[in-house]
Amino acid sequence: MTSNTASWGVALVTAAGSDALTLDEMRSWLRVDSTVSDADVTALLAAATAMVERDTGQVLLSSTFKLVLDEWPEDQVIRLPRHPVTAVSEIRHRDTTGAWQVLDAATYTLANVRNPARIGLAMGQSWPPVASQIGAIEITFAAGYATAAAVPKNLTMALRLLASHWNENREAVVVGQTNAALEFGYHNLIAGLKMEWIA
Repeated sequence: MTSNTASWGVALVTAAGSDALTLDEMRSWLRVDSTVSDADVTALLAAATAMVERDTGQVLLSSTFKLVLDEWPEDQVIRLPRHPVTAVSEIRHRDTTGAWQVLDAATYTLANVRNPARIGLAMGQSWPPVASQIGAIEITFAAGYATAAAVPKNLTMALRLLASHWNENREAVVVGQTNAALEFGYHNLIAGLKMEWIA
């Protein structure tokens, strides 16, 4: 982003309305009986989803985020810290008087083939002056796969692997071959899908 890595942040605005795996799919994979509640299985899936999304920057199902900047990036290119980005719905900024202004969409273009997706200036355009204050720029964007079927299979397998491990090992720390095997399998599953992050 900008030269100051503390000058930006991203927040979830609207979460996906469903999961990449159904409750029945997860129960079948875990091979759990009726003594394990749906709430426990749902909690395992939610925790696994959070970990996979944190470690990869991938958003499993379509959600809305808000990226907040203090200033425009030095290289004039905004990099979005989630993938895959499907749309930018709004960019707004505080002008030099402190009032919010919505930027005309003709000012910028979205390049979302690469990871991370980038927002750049359209030809002949420039970013407007902004107030010298924290959080002067807000970018609202959508990211995530459209359907559960579209989520890469190695990501859904990573969900299964984590949930299985946590279900079978209730202790806070597991040592030995089980933990090593988990780390090897999990990290190999997500390796090719990690974001090309920017310092």
